[in-house]
Amino acid sequence: MEKKYKLSVFALIFIAILGLGVVSAFGFGNGMGFMNPPLTDEEKLEMENEHEAVQEAISSNDYSTWKNLMQARITKMQAQINEEQFNIMRQHNEERAEFRELMEQARESGDFSKIQELKEQFDIGSNGLKKGMNQGNKGNMQNCQIN
Repeated sequence: MEKKYKLSVFALIFIAILGLGVVSAFGFGNGMGFMNPPLTDEEKLEMENEHEAVQEAISSNDYSTWKNLMQARITKMQAQINEEQFNIMRQHNEERAEFRELMEQARESGDFSKIQELKEQFDIGSNGLKKGMNQGNKGNMQNCQIN
């Protein structure tokens, strides 16, 4: 029983770490992170189905299915490790740095109209996320695109 408990805890920790890694690493995935386009309905549905399949495998103690689902995620992630994706991430990083610097300058000067102008220029909503984001997105790992 203790061995089963340890294995379950390890599996949950692994999923949590993998999930955090996906969220942080996939700022370059569609709809994740600053400056990326929102997910399509089809992409959202695919992600929901994948998430449900993982949850079902865990709930039913089906290691084989869970392992296959995790390997499929890893394969998707590995397909995105290339120079093009690196350049996209680098560009996004530069845009974020520019946005932060301009916003800080506007805040320091008290130029609230400039802050609003920057939010519109960089397509940022009131919650700090790109407009159209945070609508059921749970970490898509599809191809990257720039607006």
